Amino acid sequence: MGVNGLNFHHLLFINQEMYDQHDAIFQAQFQQSTPDWKGFIWDHLPNIDPEILIGQIERVTRRKSPVSVSVYPNFSPEEVRDYYTGFEFTSKSYKNRCMSLWMAAWVFPDGQVRPYHTMNFSPGNIREQGFREIWNNDRYRAYRREIKKRKRFPVCAKGCTELYRY
Repeated sequence: MGVNGLNFHHLLFINQEMYDQHDAIFQAQFQQSTPDWKGFIWDHLPNIDPEILIGQIERVTRRKSPVSVSVYPNFSPEEVRDYYTGFEFTSKSYKNRCMSLWMAAWVFPDGQVRPYHTMNFSPGNIREQGFREIWNNDRYRAYRREIKKRKRFPVCAKGCTELYRY
């Protein structure tokens, strides 16, 4: 198939409490709900045995192949255990603060500019303003101030891998 690499991604999941906390922050700070996160809500932890997963990760990543294989985020075995055995999670190998708001933005087909980890939050539309204006506008700067203060939102550790990207 001509594939150069294969990336496995850890499962994204949050509980109702994490969602409710996140949504309350957005309603208070930005006068908007965050319904896009509802799709990540689980009422129980995923049925994944971390020991089996750790073994599979080690087996797949050590395999000799012309196709490079990686797992993202690249958690230690201890972190994999912590990640899949509780809803709350703090990485020991990543910085646990979001830098995405200073590094990337997504422009959607309708022109909305959005930070990745808040899919329905849009500080502007490129059909109405230039990208530079949106990137530096009051709404985007307020969002950056909020994440700088908090380091991350309640859904970030399990619902958004941008937390582990930068």
